[in-house]
Amino acid sequence: MSRIPANKVQRRSARLTSVFGRCALLIAGAVLTSAPALKACECYAYPACFYVTRADVIFVGKVTYSNDDGSGTFVQRTFIRFEVEEAFKGLSTDDHEVWIDPGSFTSCYAEYPIGHRYLVFARSQPGFSNTVMMSIYKSPLGFKPPPPGFDLSHPPTVYLATECSGTREVRDRPDEVVASDLAYLRAWKEGKSVTRVYGRVLDDHQQAWPDPSPPGLQGATVTLEGAAQKLSALTDSKGAYSFDGIPPGQYSLEVTLDGYRAFPPGVNYDLAPGTCGYGEFNMRTDGVLEGMADDFRGHPAANLELALQRVLPNGSVDFMGLTYTDQKGNFQFSALPRGDFRLGVNLDRHPRVEQPYARFYYPGTSQPTSIHLELHEHRKGLIFNLPPPLKTRVVNVLVTWADSTPVANASVFVNYKDGVVAEMMTRTDRQGKARLVCLADVAYRIDASKWLSPRPIVGVAAHSEPYDLPGEPWTGVVKLVIDKASHFP
Repeated sequence: MSRIPANKVQRRSARLTSVFGRCALLIAGAVLTSAPALKACECYAYPACFYVTRADVIFVGKVTYSNDDGSGTFVQRTFIRFEVEEAFKGLSTDDHEVWIDPGSFTSCYAEYPIGHRYLVFARSQPGFSNTVMMSIYKSPLGFKPPPPGFDLSHPPTVYLATECSGTREVRDRPDEVVASDLAYLRAWKEGKSVTRVYGRVLDDHQQAWPDPSPPGLQGATVTLEGAAQKLSALTDSKGAYSFDGIPPGQYSLEVTLDGYRAFPPGVNYDLAPGTCGYGEFNMRTDGVLEGMADDFRGHPAANLELALQRVLPNGSVDFMGLTYTDQKGNFQFSALPRGDFRLGVNLDRHPRVEQPYARFYYPGTSQPTSIHLELHEHRKGLIFNLPPPLKTRVVNVLVTWADSTPVANASVFVNYKDGVVAEMMTRTDRQGKARLVCLADVAYRIDASKWLSPRPIVGVAAHSEPYDLPGEPWTGVVKLVIDKASHFP
């Protein structure tokens, strides 16, 4: 995460109300690797009524074929075949199977295990067909065999259903949400569903989605305005509101509450008959926490990253933001709601060389403590005392091929033992050597890779087995052997 100026709070993105997912589409000219895909999707499972006009095909089906190779990459040219059990849109009674592209060449690659059942929302791919890319494009690994009976000269229609398409699994006993979706789709198919706008008004909730119980705000005024009417409603004790049975058309939606400002400020909808608009708003206010951080010697702790968490009524913890102290150790978190907060360093992440502290809380303890803030309160004079920083150590690495030949310009990666990236990467010199600066009391997992056949679009890399570096005192050289046969098939 990039550094921001002192006293400026960095906040995670609030929930989107008009976009149901974002994914990075990798197109010609981008560099694709054979390493596992980094997920770039932010998906929220909106109700089925949100997707009916966005999808070209909607059905419930069972996965009967998949040529996903299990590598976790998104350049596989993968095909998924579904056996249709119940169709809602875009399919005739004669359509008993549907081919799906799960997101090849995107980072929103979805996984569909054979035998599992799904409610699928899929889109056609006019103009640019991944069917062509997946079936005739030759990667450095060669052509991928087509599925049995798949005629490449006359391929069937392949629809796109990525990780962020709204598709969800249907179990033998559907949960309440999926059961509601299926009931809605059956009513919509018969023309019996109602047009509605609904959602929730949240008390400045920042937690990553989906969260089944974010804190709601009661008494907020929600105004829905269309060409022919203007409607208002107050949110209930859970922050929920709903406008049911409204005429289809274009609408604007806004939320107001004294002492708060809404994010986003408003939402626009263009609703087809029987569909819905879903709007979720974060209401922000003006509470402030500010103070100073001191190191273990009592000196100002400059450029220190501080995190703030909010303790919700149900006991869960909500991330609120990050800030950096200035040169005098001063910090400030602003635009805070009423509630109990935890302030500290590395509250939800591992210690790092540039932030060499184990998880530590205000005012100076390893145990969670809370700071209470009233609505509109500006609390000053907080003093956060840091513990002594963790020590560092130098780790020497040697990377070779299987025949002991050194590998020059190999990438050496350092992760924590739980797989979280440690934000450290270096390259070997001509002798295959690299030097890492790590924390002395932290265990790491180190591995290396080397490009074998870089291409303008796809490159293939070989990998070493990971080396587990203990957290206790250790001396020696980490030796990594790259196997040319270790690349993904």
